[in-house]
Amino acid sequence: MLEIFNTPEILNKRNELKENFEVFKNDALFLGDADSINEIDEWKYSTVPIFDQPPYTSEISGSNGGKLLKKKYASPYEARLKGAYCSGFINGTHKITIDPIKPESMPLTITQFDLENDALKSKTIRYYNHRDCASPKKPELIGISIFYPIRENIRAYIGVSGKKNSMIELYYYDERKQITDISTTSEPLNFQSNLKMHYDDEGNLVSVTTSGGAVWSRK
Repeated sequence: MLEIFNTPEILNKRNELKENFEVFKNDALFLGDADSINEIDEWKYSTVPIFDQPPYTSEISGSNGGKLLKKKYASPYEARLKGAYCSGFINGTHKITIDPIKPESMPLTITQFDLENDALKSKTIRYYNHRDCASPKKPELIGISIFYPIRENIRAYIGVSGKKNSMIELYYYDERKQITDISTTSEPLNFQSNLKMHYDDEGNLVSVTTSGGAVWSRK
């Protein structure tokens, strides 16, 4: 497994994203507005953002992986008020996720995804002015990230939310494209943890462990 702090290409990419964050946070064109919601042709609702990439973010943090909700909502505006994560698709491709929050006047927090070649980029923006709230406050950039291949069978996730806040995760895949291990670190801690993924015979994740014991297990 790679030592994150001894892999300059990863650290350099993190520094690049930090610089981009400082530029983009004041870029009105980059921030846009909440109208991207109107472009979505299919909505799916869940208890956690299960369509976001990289995968298994809930499990490696020790939380439940969540589930799809069968309940139908009139709109993502209604769903977010009732505690659902709203995942929007265009032609079957996941494009945005809206976080749940209430009341109506609270800002919309939207993560937008864009696939460029083999790199999945995302930006999370808080919109104060939206359908349910007329606010003069400008959109606020919360974070940007990239999920991309760095070696054969290794993909890196790098996310930043400011000069001193970032996360790096390395995902290791076997020949079946199943994730076997994950290395992770975040600022300001800067300590690498290595996780092992365990599956049942059907390929379903059943537990996540470290050398210190269990992090998560399916119940």
